[in-house]
Amino acid sequence: MKLRLLLIEDSLDDEVLILRQLDKAGFDIEFLRIDSIGGLTYALREPWDVVLSDYHLPELDVRDVFAQLRAKAPDTPVIIISGAASEETIVDALKLGAHNYVMKSNLTRLPETVRRELQDAEARRERRALEEQLRQSQKLEAVGQLACSVAHDFNNLLTAIISFAQFAHDDLDESNKVRSDLLEVIECSNRAAVLTRQLLAFGRRSVVEPRLTDLNVELQQCQKTLTRLLGPTIEYETLPTKGPAAVVVDRALFEQVLGNLVINARDAMPGGGKLTVETAIVEKHPELSGPHVLFAITDTGVGMTDEVQRRIFEPFFTTKGPGHGTGLGLSTVAAIVKQCNGHLSVYSAVGRGTTFKVYLPCAPKTATPTAEAAAKVELAGAETVLVVEDQEPVRSAVSRALTSRGYRVVEVGTARAALELVHAQQVPVDLVLTDFVLPQMSGEELVTRLKSSRPELKVVMMSGYGAGALSPPGVGEAGMPFLQKPFTPDVLLQKVRVALDT
Repeated sequence: MKLRLLLIEDSLDDEVLILRQLDKAGFDIEFLRIDSIGGLTYALREPWDVVLSDYHLPELDVRDVFAQLRAKAPDTPVIIISGAASEETIVDALKLGAHNYVMKSNLTRLPETVRRELQDAEARRERRALEEQLRQSQKLEAVGQLACSVAHDFNNLLTAIISFAQFAHDDLDESNKVRSDLLEVIECSNRAAVLTRQLLAFGRRSVVEPRLTDLNVELQQCQKTLTRLLGPTIEYETLPTKGPAAVVVDRALFEQVLGNLVINARDAMPGGGKLTVETAIVEKHPELSGPHVLFAITDTGVGMTDEVQRRIFEPFFTTKGPGHGTGLGLSTVAAIVKQCNGHLSVYSAVGRGTTFKVYLPCAPKTATPTAEAAAKVELAGAETVLVVEDQEPVRSAVSRALTSRGYRVVEVGTARAALELVHAQQVPVDLVLTDFVLPQMSGEELVTRLKSSRPELKVVMMSGYGAGALSPPGVGEAGMPFLQKPFTPDVLLQKVRVALDT
């Protein structure tokens, strides 16, 4: 058994006796003997498996010894070896931090004591690692809950901001200069919406609406945006696979993964460079089951050390300076890829750039585009829509968007008011557009009660939260259309029209 031993001892004779006992017991010893405070400071620059220390040393105060050991090697077992220690001395040493003791008159105990203390030290390290994992897990759970709560409130505000800015933009003449200002407001709001999606993905509460998607087509459609994002000093190239790169994925989540990886690559090339995005079909992979679509991003940037590569997917870890990174981008990418049943890997070397590889399961041959994606939806209508939303700005924005296209809208702020209105049959409601989180009664319970008496009633659920907050299994699927806040008026109108026609 290999043993790195730090021996704090002033006697060469005792050193020989100690090493002889350990050698006889089968230890392969690498050791250093020191007998001064300077020697101890030097020695503790390296890790040691065990420390054997005399208690009475002419040039060392044992209290200084233990102070340095606690500060620089807290997990290393320390065994006191004494020639004439009293019971009081031994107790004092244990209080200072010694783990065990052996009398020099009985060194035959030393090998077994060393083995036992090494085992105990390993157990302490494992226990500490588990405790740290638990603390991190609890911390991340708390942060995730806080992030999702903030995202929910922020999404409500963004829904109103985007909607009313769009209304004002559409009402102005094309020659009015204010239109460009409003477009900037909408663009900034959309960027803020990306941040809230990151928070929801980080908390694994983003709603997933998977649909058949060709990544080659998506990359082509995003090319102008990505080129503008990269700037003039970075060359952008796409290498699509021949034929479709078909996957079943939420397009918004894919765009989020793409955007985060591109931004990460851009920041790794402050002096310019080249970014290459490619797709390929991978039939076999040692870590994957079945065929996958490979989506890879390669930059010619500064690259990463092995230590950075080990930590890049940790939440809040960033190599960027203050104010230049949240540390959530790559952890969000990892969360989304996992949510999509995909696989993520990274290859990098300092000065040689970085490649991120995302593997997503190939779409089954039976997959077809959703009705919403396949059809050109007419946004107007004449049906009656009951809007159930407790946030007045959101309720007002939704109502204005619907009435502007011919719908009759009835607004209520609570689920109970909606129940009373529908059951009293005061108006012939065709569709209920309800928020999931409502005071006194959830949107889920509201829908259940409404459908018990009106099973044919069409429903669209909306929320600033995501899937983690939505318990009904049908939400986001064909059975119950879902509208993720923030949304634009056109997205709202499309969702309502499809729900009514389906």
